[in-house]
Amino acid sequence: MPKTGGGLILPNHPAEIDPLIVSSLLWKRFRLRPVVLEKYYYLPFAHFILSLIRSIPIPDMEFESGPYKRRRVEAALQAGIEALRQKENLLLYPSGRLMSSNQENIGGNSGVHTLLQAVPEAQVILVRTRGLFGSIFSRAISGSKSPEFWPTVRQALLLLLKNGIFFMPRRAVSIEFLPAPPDFPRNADALTLNRWLTNWYNKPGPDGPTLVSYSFYTDRLPTLASTAESSLTVSNVPTEIREVVTAKVAELADRSTEQIQPDLKLGEDLGFDSLQTAELLSWLGAEFEVLDVELGEIKSVGALMLAAAGGLARAQAAINTPSEWQEEYTRPVPALGSALTLPAAFLQCCERMGKCVAIADERSGVLKWPRLKRTCLALACYLKTLPEERIGILLPASTGASVIIMAAMLARKIPVMLNWTVGRSHLEHAVTSSGIETIITSQAFLDRLDVDLGYLEHRFLFVEEIRRRLSFCTKIWACLQAQCGLHTLSKILKLNLLHASHTAVILFTSGSEAKPKGVPLSHRNILTNIKGGGSALEPKSEDVLLAFLPPFHSFGMTVNALLPLVTGLKTAFHPNPNESRKLALACAKWKVSLMAGTPTFLGGILRAGSRAHFNRLRILIAGAEPTPHQLFEQAQAFGAELIEGYGITECSPIVTVNRPHVPRAGVGYPLEGVELLSVDHQNLTPLPQGERGLILIRGESVFSGYLEGAPDPFVEAAGRRWYNSGDLGYIQNGALFLAGRLKRFVKIGGEMVSLPALEEVLSLRWPSEDEKPILALCAKDSADSGRPEIHLLTVKNISLEDANQTIKAAGLPTLARISAVHRVSEIPQLGSGKIDLQKLETLL
Repeated sequence: MPKTGGGLILPNHPAEIDPLIVSSLLWKRFRLRPVVLEKYYYLPFAHFILSLIRSIPIPDMEFESGPYKRRRVEAALQAGIEALRQKENLLLYPSGRLMSSNQENIGGNSGVHTLLQAVPEAQVILVRTRGLFGSIFSRAISGSKSPEFWPTVRQALLLLLKNGIFFMPRRAVSIEFLPAPPDFPRNADALTLNRWLTNWYNKPGPDGPTLVSYSFYTDRLPTLASTAESSLTVSNVPTEIREVVTAKVAELADRSTEQIQPDLKLGEDLGFDSLQTAELLSWLGAEFEVLDVELGEIKSVGALMLAAAGGLARAQAAINTPSEWQEEYTRPVPALGSALTLPAAFLQCCERMGKCVAIADERSGVLKWPRLKRTCLALACYLKTLPEERIGILLPASTGASVIIMAAMLARKIPVMLNWTVGRSHLEHAVTSSGIETIITSQAFLDRLDVDLGYLEHRFLFVEEIRRRLSFCTKIWACLQAQCGLHTLSKILKLNLLHASHTAVILFTSGSEAKPKGVPLSHRNILTNIKGGGSALEPKSEDVLLAFLPPFHSFGMTVNALLPLVTGLKTAFHPNPNESRKLALACAKWKVSLMAGTPTFLGGILRAGSRAHFNRLRILIAGAEPTPHQLFEQAQAFGAELIEGYGITECSPIVTVNRPHVPRAGVGYPLEGVELLSVDHQNLTPLPQGERGLILIRGESVFSGYLEGAPDPFVEAAGRRWYNSGDLGYIQNGALFLAGRLKRFVKIGGEMVSLPALEEVLSLRWPSEDEKPILALCAKDSADSGRPEIHLLTVKNISLEDANQTIKAAGLPTLARISAVHRVSEIPQLGSGKIDLQKLETLL
């Protein structure tokens, strides 16, 4: 091989170890700049070496598809272009991933094509490695996911030692280097170029898998990974779904629908690169609400059809619960201590729980209480260095989110929880009104997020970066602090300066009716709510909570993020409440007995699983929207009890909840310390029991007022100060029965007409088939008389006559007549699942 500058070196990728082999062979002759996947670039020790040789980190596009990741891919390719123009040698793997079978498949990746289009004079060197597919560093053994590098290295070293190093069975590996031949299509389109490379890499035929024994004293060979087959075939996919998918693929591929067949590969046949495939993944979510499919699963048009039909089978190994999750000793019953602030309650809980398991998720694994305490203290040391008092947090339900929230509190900072589902206008309003400069988030989370938050990137501080910045001294200091008790740590961290009335966290209302309002919740608010909720539900020592509601959601913050940290309730996290299949599997993996969420999310999980997934499930807690009767039946069919409750962000959030093993009554009974009052909504006069009115709330879990600029939500009634919930309902035998939002009532002819009541009647006549809302009502003043009119917006073909006839047949007031029907493509929803009333009104 002649020495050259500006060389583009293109190997195939049979195993995780081949970059090390290829680089070591080329290093003396070519000073390489490898393009390295970020997950390897930032590995301990490897990062020092890779940054020293000026490697270019690039995201892995196989499993995630968010716009933030796409921008990083483009930046990495631009860095590669500049390197080639500076006559540096670039090592790039055209496939961008490990071989998943015994043949290399470049697919539709456009990296090589992009580089050659920008630097056509680059010297191309082809590298073909064979003999490694079948090793422990290959997917032949690990299956659908790439093997973890350092654990696999450790396994290899142990095998060497067991075999006395020199007696280790060896495998034959050949590596062929070839300057690009004359027929190399450097000026061709990406699809032609990728096909040529794929043919060249596979020209000698399939590569194994070659299996070699792990010991010289036995002939036992390693076991190849197996994959699951889909129970649904393309031929069984409904015709309408096949037609919609075909039309979308034809549009992106710029072909006719007749040319699109199920067996066509998205990459090698249609030329889709990872970015275009990511676009399809995003479209799947928007069109079919399929949100738990990954890029690696939709390699063909047929797979896309299966995914759209909800029948795409993931290659699933047996559901294995981590051994450390199974505790063999007695665990204390979850309980709240006597501490008056959240960080003090956390430290108190750390002492009480000893070495028990604390929390877990797929990404971070299982954390026991001693490690959780050390991690929070180490991160608190870093967060103290940030100058601002309020810190934005934009993270999903996860171990990382809970740890960051508690670390911020230990550092005496105020977490401001940001909702990425509300749109740019509302999100920017939240950032501005709270006055935050820094937003802590995660690259791993943004990579999966199909929302472009580029306008906030200048404020982002990544969790991954914080971990890299933690010095050795900081970690040692955290370990020393972790040995101290609550009294000593309170002095070291100056937690004694915190008061129960101080703001602990700032949340924001959903913004369904107006701009989101900032809701500061104090330590007393949240701890009172946790104490009341715990006494109502009486969790057991063996209980496991599955937490999936994001912490920007008030219920997600109090019940999912904070309650486990201050009571010791064993909790497993999952970051996406829409991934019903994965959540059903998580129930089985983590032995879940408790779940809390909206009826929409809970119903999706129960439908996605079987009895085997939920054999430990004991209690489901539903709130935030009316719970359909069939969900109670679903839960009962799995041997679980569904408990409905009612909460408001301003009330921390639980106000009422039904009790286990007690007959259901409305949305339940008030928590301990919560008072309710039903009043006339016009003059605030208290109403007798059973009479519908405006619901007022008071108690120590009720906040003290919004951030600056929002109206005062408190009113005087019966000689005391109450929070105006804005909800209508009545109180019967101590239980609360809701009738809807006051803002969703319209006064016609002196009579109050409930829009939700009308929607319920219409929904019974025209039910939803996929849990998405199919109709909604809006009130609008008439342009002529100013009299309120009721407008029906629907995705179905409903006539005005049929709608009014249905309302009349239900016995509703004669004044409750619909004035007009508007056909819309969809009913707008917020990320929480509620109807977006603001957007709904703009559709009129």
